[in-house]
Amino acid sequence: MTHYPQLGPAIASSGYYYGKIVAELRNRGVTRYPDDLEAYGEDFHAQAIEIAAKALAATKDLTERVY
Repeated sequence: MTHYPQLGPAIASSGYYYGKIVAELRNRGVTRYPDDLEAYGEDFHAQAIEIAAKALAATKDLTERVY
């Protein structure tokens, strides 16, 4: 049986500390990073799915010739 590590706590702590760092960056006038790491990740994921769907649609008529 394969076991995978639980990454929920690591992801949650990353988001928490990212928020602290971004707050300090905002105090210093740095605005080029997203405010919310989790929201950014969700948006990135949605865009990646959209891009993949378009790529698949654009190549649907191609036949694989390399095995």
